[in-house]
Amino acid sequence: MPCRCRAARRSDWPVSTPAAGTYALLTDGATVEVRPARRQDFEAVRAMHAAMSPDNMYLRFFSISPSAAEQEASRVCREPDSDHAALLAWQDGRLADVGAYELSGKPGVGGGGVRRPR
Repeated sequence: MPCRCRAARRSDWPVSTPAAGTYALLTDGATVEVRPARRQDFEAVRAMHAAMSPDNMYLRFFSISPSAAEQEASRVCREPDSDHAALLAWQDGRLADVGAYELSGKPGVGGGGVRRPR
């Protein structure tokens, strides 16, 4: 069935930047704090990606370059705007997960992903 919706211009979309996080209950009874990524999170995001196995890094970034972790941390931790946002999940004071999206510039096309340390 064809889409009958009309895409709004990205500049018209509001950007939501909540100041505080929220807690989520996991199936094992543990909790994580989910909040927007900030510039101060750069080192934690970089370290999480740098600790990935070479196979995992290649499958995520199509590269095993040592700079891939730093590039991803820069992308994730920049200020959110109408084309990008990222959320981090923290458990017991350490980064447990990253979720982000990027719009491609083409109507209805974008990319996103969730990364867990492996």
